[in-house]
Amino acid sequence: MPKVSIVIPLYNKEKYIARAINSILAQTLSDCEIVVVDDGSTDKSADIVRSFDDSRIHLIQQANAGVSVARNKGIKESKAELVAFLDADDEWMPQFLQEMVVFISKKPVGLVLSNYLNGATGKPFFPTEKRWEGIIPDYFKQVLRWNKDIAFSSALLVRRSCFQKTGIFPVGVAYGEDVDMWNRIAWVTLVGYIPEPLAIYHNTTEGACHAFSRLGPPYPVFLKTFKSWKKEKLISASLLRSSEEYANWTLLYYVRRLIGAKRKIEAFKVFCFECSFSLATGHLYVKIFCLFLVPDSLLFFYRKILKFFFKS
Repeated sequence: MPKVSIVIPLYNKEKYIARAINSILAQTLSDCEIVVVDDGSTDKSADIVRSFDDSRIHLIQQANAGVSVARNKGIKESKAELVAFLDADDEWMPQFLQEMVVFISKKPVGLVLSNYLNGATGKPFFPTEKRWEGIIPDYFKQVLRWNKDIAFSSALLVRRSCFQKTGIFPVGVAYGEDVDMWNRIAWVTLVGYIPEPLAIYHNTTEGACHAFSRLGPPYPVFLKTFKSWKKEKLISASLLRSSEEYANWTLLYYVRRLIGAKRKIEAFKVFCFECSFSLATGHLYVKIFCLFLVPDSLLFFYRKILKFFFKS
């Protein structure tokens, strides 16, 4: 049995899939299997996978059903106790598997995350100081401190047993299915973190994310999961408060995106009836409230100005 199973969900990534697979073949730890689940690609993605002459690579093809179904299929068909995921347009540093396996073997964690680089800028997404390395006492508190979700699907390693406790990826969800998955796992196991960037994220998607920037995102699936787990008392008391603050943080950013998509009425309803001032961190609640006072026409120019200055 291989030490690690690597699941790659694949859909129309003929320009990038070879780079992803080559980054796996270049790993310093070679004891792995690579399960590529082609989710009904209409380009030459599957042919490129077949061109690799390596017995560790297994190609599974299915009708297009979405990334969650593809990842779930990969989990089901893979064998190892340790499972990693790599999106078809991302890549790993050569030491990714080695360092992740060593960490999870020495620490009582079910999920280990690593820092990762922005492929466009070459900069890490999180602080790289060694003092951040180790077990995260409260994953949700740490997310709020950094104001950004830490778990990234192409930069983590998880024990298969975790899926037995939490279930697998939610099907029929167009956005945020990965956040929902890793948050559920953070409720049932300790989470580890390596500050060294061991993966590279490449923003090549031009579908859902771009549509959401115009129309606004759907209601975050995690919020539905949180309400369900809280009602059934599945969240430990030690994580309940931070989970409530994180859910509120998620709601506030959802409201912000709705405002940006000029869906202010819907945003205002969520802001008034679901968001909590007492759970808000920093000045985020006040900042979101101020956005309601800005006319839609000025919001357009506001985004343009910010984009210009950040580029400068």
